[in-house]
Amino acid sequence: LWDTESPHGSRPSFISLAATEIHFHPTSQSLLGGCGYSRRIALVDTRHDGHKKEAEFAFPEESTAVSFAFSPDGNLVAGCAKGRRRMLSVWERRNPSTPLATIAVPQDQEPRKIVFAPQSSSVIVVALKNGQLVVQDYT
Repeated sequence: LWDTESPHGSRPSFISLAATEIHFHPTSQSLLGGCGYSRRIALVDTRHDGHKKEAEFAFPEESTAVSFAFSPDGNLVAGCAKGRRRMLSVWERRNPSTPLATIAVPQDQEPRKIVFAPQSSSVIVVALKNGQLVVQDYT
């Protein structure tokens, strides 16, 4: 990460986080990061050198985090997982230990991407089913 407002200019700030996907919080300087080989999603505070891990959201064993997102107001984190247990989970950002909701994704669907609908708490999962894209709205 580079802070373009910093007097140091182009000095990069490093985060020790193996990530294949990252999302910045809509109103703060936190980010979500995770990789396609882990069941965990990390919430990292980027305001300080060293970047402190604020929280970790985790799926059950034998599941792998595929995609994740902040809600438009930044208070919720949603993620979808594949593996033996395919699911969608939603957590409060401040309470990562217990999901608010966990919903099974049908076993014949492979989740690929999760997003929140703009200005709402509806979660949309894009999955593959027999080679075709399936869009499912979980309101």
